[in-house]
Amino acid sequence: MSDDRQDFVPIEPTPAVAQPVAPPPPPGYYNPPAPPSQIAPSQIAPPQYAPPQPPAGPTYGNYPASQYPGQYPGQYPNQYATYAAPAQPSGLAIASMILGIVGVLFSFFYGFGLFPAIAAIITGHIARKKQPHAHGFWLAGLITGYIALGLSLLAIIGIIALFAFIGTTNFNGSTSSGF
Repeated sequence: MSDDRQDFVPIEPTPAVAQPVAPPPPPGYYNPPAPPSQIAPSQIAPPQYAPPQPPAGPTYGNYPASQYPGQYPGQYPNQYATYAAPAQPSGLAIASMILGIVGVLFSFFYGFGLFPAIAAIITGHIARKKQPHAHGFWLAGLITGYIALGLSLLAIIGIIALFAFIGTTNFNGSTSSGF
């Protein structure tokens, strides 16, 4: 074993060859960060944090309290504004529409749709003045009310004409003038 140690010659490390360094970029250009191998551990500093602050007031959950009126806690002023829900159409406009639909359906049954049609037209015109936001409902009530009125009047005129024709007809094939 001693022979092996005598043959051993230590090799000295070769000095490191300096790598060429790129010249700094001209001012105003983006300077990329140095690669991690060129940053010494002593140059890396831990990030500095501000000491924790007590909450500004009562909080809801983990969100900070809102400083602006009309906002929920945790909502910041640059977020989208909240809007109120649109107003619900009230009863007159919906009643007009329902009465108009019922009037159209009942006008085919011996003209019984006349009364719902008149009610649909009246409530539709009242709702037009009092509830302009419910435009679709009162307009549908007015349209179906006028259609039901026309169909009911046609049905009533047809029934009157039918009874007049039956009243003037003898069942022996001749027509009479009423006596």
